Amino acid sequence: RLLYENSMWNDAEKELRMAADRGEGESFFLLAQICKGRHDMRGYKGNLESGASLHDPSSLYELGRLYERGAVFAKQNDAKAASYYAKAATGASLYKMALLYFDGRAAAPSVKTMATALSAIRQSASMGNADAMEYLGELYLYGNGYMAADYDSALLFHLQLADSGRAEAFYKLGITYERGLGVAADIEQAFNYYQQAAEMGHDLALCSVGDFYRNGRNIRPNGAKAMACYEKAAAGSRHPE
Repeated sequence: RLLYENSMWNDAEKELRMAADRGEGESFFLLAQICKGRHDMRGYKGNLESGASLHDPSSLYELGRLYERGAVFAKQNDAKAASYYAKAATGASLYKMALLYFDGRAAAPSVKTMATALSAIRQSASMGNADAMEYLGELYLYGNGYMAADYDSALLFHLQLADSGRAEAFYKLGITYERGLGVAADIEQAFNYYQQAAEMGHDLALCSVGDFYRNGRNIRPNGAKAMACYEKAAAGSRHPE
């Protein structure tokens, strides 16, 4: 059986090498995975670079991850990682590129680099990347030193994400209605959103629900329920999705 499986792998590798000779970029990415499985890291990187030269998105994305993490055969370089992510131009890669700029890792923060980051995160969100939508929704909700808050856009993103079951979106909607950010303040609605996020294990939402019970905000005070929420929050995890 082992000989049969080895034969199948050898045949598959031959087919991939023939495809690579024809200039099919994705084949280099798949060959890179074979090399990685054999611990041939030179071959792994070389095949990724060959795929990247043919604009294969998977190869470009993988090289971005490689340089973001760093390795013996690829010294950590966030600027190079951001460049590969940009060239991959997928929702996931543009999100990762944006984070490198927002965090000041790919380049020192400036008006220009923040504009680059905002453009990337918006493109990623427009491609339906939920992480980018969540990040952009928070930027719109609070703003930062380079952009003003935009409550209408924040509400739109968080409603879309809530429809897909993202706990963080329910939590942010709770904040929106509790504080009246671009909407009329509605404590009952805020509590409902916090509660939905809390049921998904969101620790900050659990604390908010606990505060409602402790302070008797729009509901009957209940110290036992408040304490249960706090204890669950302390033992739980944020962003369960």
